[in-house]
Amino acid sequence: MKTYRVTNTGWESKYSMSASLGGMNKSTATFWSIAATEMLQQLQTTAQGLTTDEARARLTRYRANLLKPKMKSDAPTLLVSQFKSPIILILFIATGVSFFLGDPVDAFIIHIEW
Repeated sequence: MKTYRVTNTGWESKYSMSASLGGMNKSTATFWSIAATEMLQQLQTTAQGLTTDEARARLTRYRANLLKPKMKSDAPTLLVSQFKSPIILILFIATGVSFFLGDPVDAFIIHIEW
C-alpha cells in the first residue's frame, strides 16, 4: 500500500512515498529530483491529467485546495492589538508615572517614542 504526503517547509516542498517492501521503506525524494514519469506514477495520473470522475473523487477525498481568507480587522481592533506588546505597556506606564510625578515634558517625550 502506498501513502502519499506533501510537506511544505518554507521553500522546500517534498513528496515522500513510503511503500511496504518487505519491511523496507523507500527514501524520501524531493519532487524536482524524480523523473516526470515516476512522479506521474506516484501521483496516479497521466500526462493528460485526471479524468473528470477521478478529479471529482479526489476533490471529495482531499477537499479543495484553498487558502484561508485573511481576517480583516477594523480600526478599534487594530488599536487594541497595539497594546499587546510588553514594551508598549511599559512605555505607557512610564508616561503615566512621569506625568503623575509632575514632569509633563518627559511624559510627552516618552509618549512620542511609542
